Formats: sequence, structure tokens, C-alpha cells
Amino acid sequence: ITSEVSTAARLADGALVVVDAVEGVSAQTRTVLRQAWRDRVKTCLVLNKVDRLIVELELTPIEAYQRLLKTIEQINAENQMLLSEDLMAKDAAADSVADPQDDEGIDLTNTLAFDLEAEKAWSYAPERGNVVFASAMHCWAFRISDFASLIAVKM
Repeated sequence: ITSEVSTAARLADGALVVVDAVEGVSAQTRTVLRQAWRDRVKTCLVLNKVDRLIVELELTPIEAYQRLLKTIEQINAENQMLLSEDLMAKDAAADSVADPQDDEGIDLTNTLAFDLEAEKAWSYAPERGNVVFASAMHCWAFRISDFASLIAVKM
């Protein structure tokens, strides 16, 4: 499946990263995130099988919230790692070009310039509209803004 994802990512303008809400982040999820990062494909996170948290696992609303939040945090941590790796690689390349004969070790006086815009662009947050909660089996999906507008009508 990795070669298929790789080929599709090169052709796509965007992609949905689908994660099982019960199983959480898997090795395949990490591979897909890395592929999207490498190809600079903008992604949207879909947390699928949310219904199973309630029906099968019988989680309370707060337990389901905590589980979903943990999954989003794990995915954001993975994206943060990819961003950090990229920054360190660029910094190492710049250092080797600047002084290729310097074998004194790591220079800790030079700090990496962290790009907050890149971090925001590659992180998921329901309030930003890039996270969808879904149940493919029951044919429904919503973003927080969609859910808020439904609740607002009833209030």
C-alpha cells in the first residue's frame, strides 16, 4: 500500500488521513503522515469509527473526548517530529556548507529557528476545521463547526 500512497500523493492536491478512533495511531498512520510531509500534500484528519467508542467500548462522553484528544496529540507529535527533523537537516546542511572542516563537535550556541507557521500548518485541531469525526459504517461525519451550528439551532 505504501507505493500506492506514494503515487497518489504526488498527484493529489490534498489527502485525508483516516485514523481508527478505537485503535489509534498505527505504524501505517506514521508512514502516511511521513509520505504526506515529504510530498508536501495538505492533509485533513478523519477520526473514523467514533461510534464504536460509545457502542462497543461503552465509554462515557469524557472518556471518549480524552481518547480522541490523545489520538490527535499523538498525530500532532508525529508531525512535530517530522518538522523538527526537517529543520535539523536544513541546519546541518547549512553548517556543513559554512565550515566543512570544523570537527569540533556540535555548536550549541546556534539555535534552530523554529517556524511557528509551519507548525500550525502541519498540526491538527478540531477548532481549526481540519479534523473530522466520522462513522463510515453509519454514513455520518462532522466537524466541530458543523456540530456547533446544529446545537445552536436547538438552543
